[in-house]
Amino acid sequence: MAKKKEKTIVSQKTHMFRITEYSDGSVSMFRENDGFTAIELLGYTAHIQLDIQKRLAEFSEPDIVEKKVIKRRND
Repeated sequence: MAKKKEKTIVSQKTHMFRITEYSDGSVSMFRENDGFTAIELLGYTAHIQLDIQKRLAEFSEPDIVEKKVIKRRND
């Protein structure tokens, strides 16, 4: 049996958002983007939206959800 080549991290990108709700009913949003282009964010959020809609349509919730996206960049 052939050995699998070990993966090494070449780069990482992070997009994080935090919603804060206050007692007076107001809401604030904090977003931090580290590495994604606007086009990439639009594509990934569209993909996530379709995934969520599909799961809602199936009326089932998975016990474990793990998403992995590997994108190679030509620097």
